[in-house]
Amino acid sequence: MSRVALLLAPMDAAILNVSGRPGAAAGPEALLAELAARRQLDGVAIHRAQPRNTIEHLERDLAELAQLVTELCTSYDRVLVLGGDNGITYAAALGCGRHRPLGALAYVDVHWDLRPFQPHTSGSSFRRLVDEHVIDAAHLLPIGIQRPTDAARLARSHFADLERYAFEHGVRATYFAEAVKLGLAQVLVERLLECPAPRYLSLDLDVIDESDLPGVSAPGAGRFALADVVAAARAAAPHVVAADLVELSPPLDPSGRSTRAAADVASALLQTWRAR
Repeated sequence: MSRVALLLAPMDAAILNVSGRPGAAAGPEALLAELAARRQLDGVAIHRAQPRNTIEHLERDLAELAQLVTELCTSYDRVLVLGGDNGITYAAALGCGRHRPLGALAYVDVHWDLRPFQPHTSGSSFRRLVDEHVIDAAHLLPIGIQRPTDAARLARSHFADLERYAFEHGVRATYFAEAVKLGLAQVLVERLLECPAPRYLSLDLDVIDESDLPGVSAPGAGRFALADVVAAARAAAPHVVAADLVELSPPLDPSGRSTRAAADVASALLQTWRAR
């Protein structure tokens, strides 16, 4: 049985730097409680980051989170980091890569998240990881990227600029329509296995359709079904040493439905890891 660690990273200051909706800092504890109620934590070591979670302390919080992830990757076979906004992915992947340089970083998301990182934002993690040489751009694998259909949203998202950055740096993107056609789980596993180990996976919960999971900063319709993302997490789990699950924001869905949906995804990872 794999030695598995769960790390709670209650941080959402990075999303304020893009005027996003806060609330993801409450995600880790809510998700932990749901996983415990489902008895998914037997044999799983629980660790907690202690961020200040302010814009002023963001860089220090990221540095401390990266160090903690490095320590956990040294002591455990598998590590799951619960965010928090997508800004924590930078620190989590950085920390994992310091233990052993990453051969692949796949992220399932409808957004590029390749924004400039001065300051660091919830949409900056992957560009920063490329520019700081944590991951080779050719081994950065965005899956599910969706072009906004509304002209105003398209302009606000700077989609063309971010897409140009991806193309110029050799980032190997799989767009949403292709992932739907081929099957998300199949595409994710195939893309991971095209790259050497160790491999890292980031799952942004806003990739799930708002009919299944509305409690995220940027919900939307016409996205992946919850069942597809759960299946993809389960299929990818044997091939990754670490993962993060980000953007659950319980204050934006007081019904608890989003937390339960997020727990479905986390359980798929944990169950697969614990069985190995």
